[in-house]
Amino acid sequence: MLTLPQKEIKESGRFSLPYINAKYIVPVLVISAAIALCIYNMPYVKQVITFSGDDFTKSFVMLLFFMLCITLSVLSFMRNLSLIPVLGVISCCYLLTPMSKSNWLWFWHGLHWD
Repeated sequence: MLTLPQKEIKESGRFSLPYINAKYIVPVLVISAAIALCIYNMPYVKQVITFSGDDFTKSFVMLLFFMLCITLSVLSFMRNLSLIPVLGVISCCYLLTPMSKSNWLWFWHGLHWD
């Protein structure tokens, strides 16, 4: 769903998601956020990278989120992804980062439930 199907004719009266190319917007946003994070909150960045904080799970999940942002920015640049779904994936994944270890265990258990 990160890429939209190409339509020749727009059907009137139906919703269509506007295509905004994320090729340059998402990498610029990710790079500027990383620079701002390093400038204004370097102790937090060191804590996440070295896993030296109080909660190992939160540091690990935040590091995964950072890697996801970098991966999505590279994929956006290479594959011309649409901006709105990419920002939706990034924002939803960010909302998952403060979950505790017990919540993650329940989440993975629910995913593997048959």
